[in-house]
Amino acid sequence: MAGQWPGNEGGTDPWPGLPPSYRDFPHQPDPLEDTLILPPAPLAVEPSSPARPVPADSPDASAFYAEHANALVGDGLWDELAEAAEKNASTGKKGSRKRRVLQIFAMLIVSSVLVCAGAGFWFFRQLYPGNPGSEVMMSVPEGTSLLRLGTLLEEEGVITSAFAFRLYTRVRSIGTISSGMYALQAHSDIDDVIDVLRQGPIRISSAITLPEGTVLSQMIERVDQTDLLGGDAFRGALESGEIRSVYLPDDVGNLEGFLFPDTYQIDETVSEEDFLRRLVSTFDRVAGEVGIVEKAADLALTPYEVVIVASMVEKEARVDGDRAKIARVIYNRHARGMPLGIDATLLYSFGPDPDFSAIDWESTDPYNTRRMPGFPPTPISNPGRASLEAALNPAEGDWLYYVLTDASGEHTFTSSYDAFLRAKADAKRRGIF
Repeated sequence: MAGQWPGNEGGTDPWPGLPPSYRDFPHQPDPLEDTLILPPAPLAVEPSSPARPVPADSPDASAFYAEHANALVGDGLWDELAEAAEKNASTGKKGSRKRRVLQIFAMLIVSSVLVCAGAGFWFFRQLYPGNPGSEVMMSVPEGTSLLRLGTLLEEEGVITSAFAFRLYTRVRSIGTISSGMYALQAHSDIDDVIDVLRQGPIRISSAITLPEGTVLSQMIERVDQTDLLGGDAFRGALESGEIRSVYLPDDVGNLEGFLFPDTYQIDETVSEEDFLRRLVSTFDRVAGEVGIVEKAADLALTPYEVVIVASMVEKEARVDGDRAKIARVIYNRHARGMPLGIDATLLYSFGPDPDFSAIDWESTDPYNTRRMPGFPPTPISNPGRASLEAALNPAEGDWLYYVLTDASGEHTFTSSYDAFLRAKADAKRRGIF
């Protein structure tokens, strides 16, 4: 029968699917075509798959091919094909291994790039969050380390990450940061933060006004009312005796009269000692400008006595035009050995808010110039420039008395006691005092 395979005569075709021209055996095919269409060895069949029936006496495929291979392809060609197949198989394994290594290496590179890109993006966002927020006032204490500075900035919401700040400042040095108060913004770019820190702390300034005629106790209260200075520390500086005016006698430790009244600008860098030193140095400068040494000598007085007179003028005068006249009354009385009769001196000994009902105007208190002759022991206020100039340049006149006679603050001056009493009665009648 045509198409019978040797050893399977009359049996089922063991190689279905082959072209019909190859089913008529014996057949001498074209060697090159057979090398392309040689079927593989039969595969093992899973138990669940229906097996093809093969006669028990049929040789297996491998034995068949071994027997007829030389006839099909020739002795030499078969050897070459077998060697080529073995070489291709070996080369394929090595190439496959190399490809796998290259694939793994490429995956590692890609993963590293992605990780680095992600970390870089995170780092960039920490340094440059964008959209700065509201102002943040932050204090940098003295001795703060760079590590602590980053933590403070993060805690105050100025930067997003202290860790990123520390890494960045290792690359970009910010130099030495001064302690103090800084005006920053929330969620700031790192470069903006560094620029502000490099500029140094802001100086929070405050104005403090010390009016003419203010006494030391009142100055202490005004200093204590500021946010930048303390009254107790200022009092301590006053009592220490370390800061003195060049015009203060050696045996006097009280600076009353030698703190120049004015409006002063201060900031957080100013200490109480600094402020006191400034008040005294300002007085010394102004006193020098008005010629206190030379003109005091012309009046046969010491600079300290001139300051005492100026302090009384400051308390008594209401208008500038009366200052030199009041100074002349004081000098005229002093020259005659009369009590000065300046009520402000005794009031000074009772403090800035005296209880008038408790004042004994007949006492022998050294500040009671109604009874005690001469100048009071110390200045009774801190005079300004106008009163210092009036004390050094008294008006010409023979006046011994003065009384407030006008609501504007002007006084009437007279050398007659009777005229003084009449002016005083008239002022009372008109409600001046």
